[in-house]
Amino acid sequence: MPVTIARYTLVEAVRSRTILLLVCTLAAALVLAFFLRVVAITEVQQVQAAIIAALERLCAVFLLAVLVVSGVRREYDDHVVELIIAHALPRSSYVIGKALGYGALALCFAAVFGLPLLLFAPIPRVGAWTASFAGELLMVSTAALFCALSLRSVVAALSVIAGFYALGRSVDAILVIASASPDSHDWRDVGARWITEGIGLVVPHIDRMTQSGWLVAPVLDAHAALLALAQAALYAGLLLAASLFDFQRQSF
Repeated sequence: MPVTIARYTLVEAVRSRTILLLVCTLAAALVLAFFLRVVAITEVQQVQAAIIAALERLCAVFLLAVLVVSGVRREYDDHVVELIIAHALPRSSYVIGKALGYGALALCFAAVFGLPLLLFAPIPRVGAWTASFAGELLMVSTAALFCALSLRSVVAALSVIAGFYALGRSVDAILVIASASPDSHDWRDVGARWITEGIGLVVPHIDRMTQSGWLVAPVLDAHAALLALAQAALYAGLLLAASLFDFQRQSF
């Protein structure tokens, strides 16, 4: 049953013109690459690779989050979820099936968005970037699934995902600023430092994943790439477990 749900999830994504969105995004990236080639003065390929990678990452995360949240909420509104769980099947089958379907979609996104970078960077570097991007998108798809199952509003779900992703992208900078502040024994300053350190322990450090520098740096940091994949797998598993727990306790 989870495999069947995953297959229909992919079919629904194709019918929602996801391919057209991918083509338009890739076309925009190639146009930007041509523009950068004209205006860049030195290190043209490095500039093209870094800027296009950042643009593709932002577009892919946005598109995937919208697809997941809108798809799940549409099934709630159309009472498809109620029809599925009315059968003698465990509720976990629906959640796992949706996670598999959107996870496969995330892998497709990473592969498609990694292809244009082969024009500007060597294959090993693009491969490491694409693998890390696949893990990042897998984590985003699982987070979007959890928000879509837990929150009844599409706007609220997308807002939470945007905040989660923005916080993950800036958590290292927040920790650096907090550690650089002068030592104070005031309870408010101590409490603020504890809260900041607690956020750093809980929130994934997304800024360490899918770094554009991997495409242009003289030496590829393979250790950082492996840590990024491990972090993505850990948080994707935790978010999937939270989705399963929340969906089990829902009443229809």
